[in-house]
Parts: sequence; C-alpha cells; structure tokens
Amino acid sequence: MRFRSYIAFLVGMSSFIVASQNDPILPDDWTSTMLPVWVALGGSAAVGALVALITGHREAWKLAMASAFAGALLSFAASLAFGPPLLPDDFGVANAVFEVLYFFAFTGPAAAVGALLVGFALDRVGSLRRRRTG
Repeated sequence: MRFRSYIAFLVGMSSFIVASQNDPILPDDWTSTMLPVWVALGGSAAVGALVALITGHREAWKLAMASAFAGALLSFAASLAFGPPLLPDDFGVANAVFEVLYFFAFTGPAAAVGALLVGFALDRVGSLRRRRTG
C-alpha cells in the first residue's frame, strides 16, 4: 500500500468521525425538508471523492468504504469513552450501536459512489491524455 493511501484513509476516517459526532442522521433527526439527509449524502460523497483524489486510482472506493466504517467505529468508541453525557438516556449503548451502524449504512455507499465517480473521471482524463500524446 502506498503512503498516499494511508493519508487518504486517515483523511476520510477523520472526516467521518467528525461528521458522525456532530450530525447524527437518525430518522427522528430529519427535518421536514430532509436537509440533514442531503447534507450527509453530499458530504460523504465529497469525502469519497477526496479520498479518490488523494490516492489517484480507481480502486479508491474500497478505501472510502473502509474509512467510513473505521470512522463510524471510532466515533462509537469515542461516545463510550466519554460516557453518559454523550450516550442517549433511553437505550444507552444499544442506541449508540444502532446509530453508528445506521450512519455507516447511510454514508458508506455515498462515499463509495463519490470515489467511483472521481476514479472514473481520472481514468477518462488519463485516456484522453494518452490519445493526444500517442
């Protein structure tokens, strides 16, 4: 694995940790305009695109999914480490686990799509450059 892949993984993971701590996207948090849903989808696609741009190869969607999963797990660990103020009162740890899994299931595919689109664009630009020079 290249050094750029490690950097991309750390950037993606830290972005998902911050996003999951600041904006939980459980269905009861949705507003009537569904703004948090679209912000979360667009943000995770942007993080996936950023991961793909840093790595510079088409298979970066796997790295984007891995960073989303690792970010979700580390945000769960952070909520457990800080204890009761960050844990919901009604179901405690079970609710926190559900929130983390829901966050990953919701944002992981969007991150993969963002990385796939950038990977496809990088491939197209590379093929166009080869045609012009060759």
